[in-house]
Amino acid sequence: MSGLVDKWGQHPAVWGLEPVNEPQDATDQWALKIFYRNLRYMMRTKAPHLKFVFHDSGHLTPADWDDLFADGDTHNVVLDNHYYRAWNNLDNTDVDTVCKAYKEHLEMIQGHKYEVMLGEWALATDDCAFWLGNFNDGGSPGGCQWVDCPKPYLEGKFAVDLDRDAYMQGPFGTDPDVAMYGKCPIDSARFSQAEVAAMGKCIYESIDANIQAQTMWTFRNELEPRWSYMEAYDTGLIPKVERKEPERKEPEHKEPEHKEPEHKE
Repeated sequence: MSGLVDKWGQHPAVWGLEPVNEPQDATDQWALKIFYRNLRYMMRTKAPHLKFVFHDSGHLTPADWDDLFADGDTHNVVLDNHYYRAWNNLDNTDVDTVCKAYKEHLEMIQGHKYEVMLGEWALATDDCAFWLGNFNDGGSPGGCQWVDCPKPYLEGKFAVDLDRDAYMQGPFGTDPDVAMYGKCPIDSARFSQAEVAAMGKCIYESIDANIQAQTMWTFRNELEPRWSYMEAYDTGLIPKVERKEPERKEPEHKEPEHKEPEHKE
C-alpha cells in the first residue's frame, strides 16, 4: 500500500484506495481494525486528500465499526459494503421482494458514521452466471438460460477455443459450472426485461436516498447484462435519467493527528 500511494497517490484519476477486498467474516476483527488504522495513518501522512476505503468484512451494523475511528475523526473515511441477491435465489419471488430487500439493507448501512459506498452489487436474482464462483466453478445450471459461449478475442496461436462439441470439459471445481456443447449458462428468464428494469429503478432510488456512492459489479463482461454496468445502462436496466447529487454526510473534520500507529505484538 505504501508503494501504491508513492506511485499513484497524486494521480488525478485516483480518488481513494482500499487495502483489501472482502476479508472473511471470520477474520480477527481486533487485528483487522489495527491493520486499517495503520494504513489510514500512512495514507494521511503521504496523501491526506485520498479517501481511505475499508471493507466491512461481513460485519454490517454501525455498532461493528463505530470504534474503528473516534467520533469526529472520520474525514475521508468510506465504508465499503457489498450486497447481492444472486445467492437468495429462492427468496427472490417478485420485483417488490427484491426492492424491499435492497431498501432495508441500504437503510441499515446508512446508519454508519462514515460515508458509505455500495462497492459491489448486481441486478442478478440467481446464481446462473457462468463461472460465478471461480473458474469452472460456481452457479447452478438448473433453470438457467444457455447461450453460445464467447469466441476467442485473441489472434493467431493465442486464439484457443473450447471444444464446442464436448459435453463437458474440465478441470472441474467443487461445484462444476462448465460449458456444454459450446453453450454457457446465463441468468434465468424468471424476470422479464421490464421487471429487471423496475428493480434497477428502485435500487437506484434506495441508493440515492441512503448512501454516498455505488459501483455495479461488473463494469463490463461478455455474457451477462445483469452483471454488466455498460450493458445494463445501454439497454435500460438501470436509469438513464439525470441523477441528483445525494445529500452527503459532512463529518466533523479534524486535522490528522500523527500518532504512532498501533502494532500487534
